[in-house]
Amino acid sequence: MTDARQRVQRAQREAEQAAQRAEQALRFATERTRQLPDHMPPELDRRPLDGC
Repeated sequence: MTDARQRVQRAQREAEQAAQRAEQALRFATERTRQLPDHMPPELDRRPLDGC
């Protein structure tokens, strides 16, 4: 197998692994978002106040 073909195959494997990690991160973030209450208590709400 040529060196270039090996590099391409390695890059494809790395890209597949990165895609899998991204899918896991998206699932995790989606699940965490579902767990958030509809209205955050004021001490946890980090949005800036009007006029600041």
